[in-house]
Amino acid sequence: MMNDNDCKVSVIIPVYNTEDYVRQSVLSACNQTLNEIEIICVNDGSTDNSLEVLAELAKEDKRIQIIEKTNSGQSDARNTGIKYASGKYLYFLDSDDVIDNDTLEECYIVCERDNDDFVTFDSDIYNPENVPVGNSLRYDRSSTLQKNRIYRGIDAFNLQISHYVYTPSVPLLFIRTSFIKSHHLSFFSGIIHEDQLFTTLLYLKSERMTYIQRQLFHRRIRSDSTMTKKISWKNVVGYFTVADELNKEKEISSKEQVTAIDMHLSQILNAFIRWEAYKLCLKQRLKVFYICLLRYKKHVTSRSLLYLLVKPLLKRD
Repeated sequence: MMNDNDCKVSVIIPVYNTEDYVRQSVLSACNQTLNEIEIICVNDGSTDNSLEVLAELAKEDKRIQIIEKTNSGQSDARNTGIKYASGKYLYFLDSDDVIDNDTLEECYIVCERDNDDFVTFDSDIYNPENVPVGNSLRYDRSSTLQKNRIYRGIDAFNLQISHYVYTPSVPLLFIRTSFIKSHHLSFFSGIIHEDQLFTTLLYLKSERMTYIQRQLFHRRIRSDSTMTKKISWKNVVGYFTVADELNKEKEISSKEQVTAIDMHLSQILNAFIRWEAYKLCLKQRLKVFYICLLRYKKHVTSRSLLYLLVKPLLKRD
């Protein structure tokens, strides 16, 4: 393990059954131009050969730590990584994606120069299996955010929301460890779409952040990932949990933050209902309809609820 004073960045990689991709992902961290890093691979109870791949890589690079735990989801795996991290900064890399060789050095230089809480950058998409994803994945904010400008987090957040280019993707963030710990930020356990909550809170609490206008991250689109799996009730629970937690956050937030949270909740809930939830079975759609009327009437439009009920009748595959 690297001395605390020497480690500039802790790269945290949750790993669960990605034996075909994890080697490439970890090597993209190992091959960084910034050498003073540690690579914390949290094996979240994989049942394939992921652990064996990690063990081979750890023999070749002493900066790699392997932490084994029983399967409890990506949030817990990331939180475990934070617990073991000694770096001045944190970077969360998914085990099927890769980063450019100078990603960490570029981010480190900018964060140190601007005294940022975090920096964010863009991504391209790698889809070798031609998995259908529609037009929902957008990781280019170059037309909205100015490069090398220092923003308050809430200002950058509002800009992205108002131009419909906001992305909660955590691998597009490079974060000061002390900022996460001072604000007690962690990933909500037991749900998917946890990035929606974590990244939003990060922006709302930050006083200094910078946008790097480069595609430093490369997202792999593959079948059977959280992003591409068929929608289920677990997606509903994830989005509604995020909404509930953000509504709780409003109780301790400024008026400016409350306005931003409300605008964001309106966008994500209406988008989810109109473009995803309508694919649920009738019984589940009716349940979503009732919950929205009961708890999220302020954020969900009547038109979205009409889409939820009527769109499946109009869509004939």
